[in-house]
Amino acid sequence: MTQTQQSAGRARWVLVGLILALAAARLAQMWLLQHELQQTAALFVGLPTLIAVIITLTARPASLIGMIVTGITIAIVLSALVLGEGIVCLIMAAPLLYLIGILAGWATNLARMPGCGALRGGGRFTHFCFYPSSWC
Repeated sequence: MTQTQQSAGRARWVLVGLILALAAARLAQMWLLQHELQQTAALFVGLPTLIAVIITLTARPASLIGMIVTGITIAIVLSALVLGEGIVCLIMAAPLLYLIGILAGWATNLARMPGCGALRGGGRFTHFCFYPSSWC
């Protein structure tokens, strides 16, 4: 089996895991609604915890960007535990969080590539990006 086929198989299992996480969350929500527990801690604590655990157990990121995206996803889900209904605002800002995380991962991967010249050497590129005082 080639590396590409292994990556495709791994990506399919990650997708299956996310689908199962969503299905489990929906079933849990339906159970909570059926038992009239929609305004209790079971909804605002239990459901996000269930989703975070399932994502943690099923996601196996193989790259830096994959790890960053998984970490952001788990952080967003777990923040629902403390934000309650305020999670809606965080979900609306999630695309920006993912964009920043992906760009940071991309820049780090670029800086680690052999033969990048100015991008290599003690993390100068990363230092330049994340410390504006070094721009002068």
